[in-house]
Amino acid sequence: MLYLPTPIVCNIFRRLGEDGFRYLGPVIAAGPGYTELVYTAEVLENCLEVGHPVAKYVEALRILTQVGPSQAALDMLSQCVGESIYAHFAYGILLICCGALKEGMLVNKYFLRKFPTLEAAVIIGNEVVEQARSMGILVMR
Repeated sequence: MLYLPTPIVCNIFRRLGEDGFRYLGPVIAAGPGYTELVYTAEVLENCLEVGHPVAKYVEALRILTQVGPSQAALDMLSQCVGESIYAHFAYGILLICCGALKEGMLVNKYFLRKFPTLEAAVIIGNEVVEQARSMGILVMR
C-alpha cells in the first residue's frame, strides 16, 4: 500500500473541496485518519474561500456558537438558507437568540412550511443542535 505524506494528502483534499464539499464525503467515510485530515483548517478554509454553502454554514455555526454573535456570521449563515435546510433552521433560531425575534419567527415559519409534519422539522432541529454541541458551545456569563 502506498502512503503519502500528510501535506500531499491535505493538498489533494483541498483540491477535492474546490469542486464541492460533498466530494469529501467518501474520504470521511474511509476512516478516522482521513476524517481528521479533511477537517484541517487549510481544507475547510479553502472550501469557504470558494464559497461552498456547506462550508459557509459550518463556519457561521462555529463562529456563532464558539466566538459569539456577530452580524458577519449571521450574514454568512443567511447566504446558505436557500441551499441547506439545516442552515435555514439555524438562521431562524440564531436570529431569535441575537434579539431579532420578529425576523427569526418569520424565518422559522417558512422553515416549518417545508415539512409535512412537525416531527420531521424537529429531526432537523435536533441535528443542528447536535452539530453545534459537537463544535462546543460558548458559555456566556
